[in-house]
Amino acid sequence: MTLGTFSVTKVVTGLESVDNEFAFSYTCDNNVKGTLKVKADGSVTSGPELPVGTKCTIEEDDSPPRSRAHPGGARLPDGDHQ
Repeated sequence: MTLGTFSVTKVVTGLESVDNEFAFSYTCDNNVKGTLKVKADGSVTSGPELPVGTKCTIEEDDSPPRSRAHPGGARLPDGDHQ
């Protein structure tokens, strides 16, 4: 059986630091599911090895990003900022 993988990258500019991590969930047609933690600096995060031809859906989770400096994630409130 020939195996392959997929990868996810994310680049964030502006208020969100590149130290943040974002979660991406994947579900594949062979019942494989999981979550990848992806850094916002453009580095590549690889998924698991899967049989070639497997179809997967990848979605970014809606939760706030995780930060090393602020483990709960950090976002500015809505409104005017200077």
